[in-house]
Amino acid sequence: MRARSTWYALFLYMALILDFFRSLLSLPLFWQGQIDVLSSRPLVKEDEVDRDKQHQSAEKQKSAKDSEKKGKKKKNLDRQALEAR
Repeated sequence: MRARSTWYALFLYMALILDFFRSLLSLPLFWQGQIDVLSSRPLVKEDEVDRDKQHQSAEKQKSAKDSEKKGKKKKNLDRQALEAR
């Protein structure tokens, strides 16, 4: 009988804690503390021009890496061909 009452008391205690946190969520924002200025600013949408510039820059970097890899591959193939002779 004592174990059952202990579990019931624990259940009531957890329900009380849950109810406390629910009440905190329902409070108005100005009661919860100050709002950070940066977090209250609306999100700035990215311009298409900026997006295009970033895309072009990424393409240039990719093409530079690809050409570098092709150069290394060609050098390795030439070296292997010389070694095979």
